[in-house]
Amino acid sequence: MPIEIRLADRADVPGVEALARKLLPDPRDELDLGGLFDLPTALLELHILLIAADENDTVVGYAFFAPHFDDVLNIPDLRTAVLQHICVAAEHRNDQLATALEQEGIALARDAGYEQAVATTTADGAGLLRALGWDVRDQGALAWPSPVAGHKFTLSDTSRPLAAKNLTRNVQ
Repeated sequence: MPIEIRLADRADVPGVEALARKLLPDPRDELDLGGLFDLPTALLELHILLIAADENDTVVGYAFFAPHFDDVLNIPDLRTAVLQHICVAAEHRNDQLATALEQEGIALARDAGYEQAVATTTADGAGLLRALGWDVRDQGALAWPSPVAGHKFTLSDTSRPLAAKNLTRNVQ
């Protein structure tokens, strides 16, 4: 059965949210995409929602990247994409869909001008991200320069693994 990976549209939102509710019982992972496609075009283009759909156009996996928004500095970092979720239905976990969704999402993020990607994840997700070349820490904080003198952008979690991936291409 062929699986297609593509950018999502408004009609895909209920399928993505249903899969998220089924696979992500932790309330910290709640996904609400209701207003995503109502964003102004310039903001919508900063978000990447990929889906994997089967021949019936049923969502069997998705990856969602959004710009990092720093709650302390109250500003977005348009150079850093946050991998909000990457989920694949149990019956498709051996189909390499998570890998394909991550690779396509990273390529689109790089093409959109993002220089790095960051994520908080579960223990299972940490293993996947580590295998895909992410720098994974068991817990703590990630920090990187911001445009505000003396301040850094941060992502922290004391109970879940954190991950980062450099998206800049090394040109020889």
